[in-house]
Amino acid sequence: MGVIIMLKMKDKHYINNIAELRNNKDISQTQLANAIGVETSTISRIETGKSDPSAVTLFAIAKCLEVTVDELYTEKTAEQIKFEKEQEFFKRSIRYYTSVATNGKKQ
Repeated sequence: MGVIIMLKMKDKHYINNIAELRNNKDISQTQLANAIGVETSTISRIETGKSDPSAVTLFAIAKCLEVTVDELYTEKTAEQIKFEKEQEFFKRSIRYYTSVATNGKKQ
């Protein structure tokens, strides 16, 4: 009962996080559904906010996505988004300069 109350109190922040976490792991709705034993339409309804997941389903989703239930509710702040974009920029820069350095040494 506590989890169901928590779902209502959190105002469905988990909706975007489930889809985002699933996509980040390159898992389709069908793959997630099969992994936790529900229909693909169930995952679709949860991700679109048309249906609230049961506590059992929510915990199964979290386990499959290798996160905690709390992490499903995490809202990213603008600062977190900026930090992630900066991290990605630095990763791309490192890959680029590593490639240039490697190709330069071969010539």
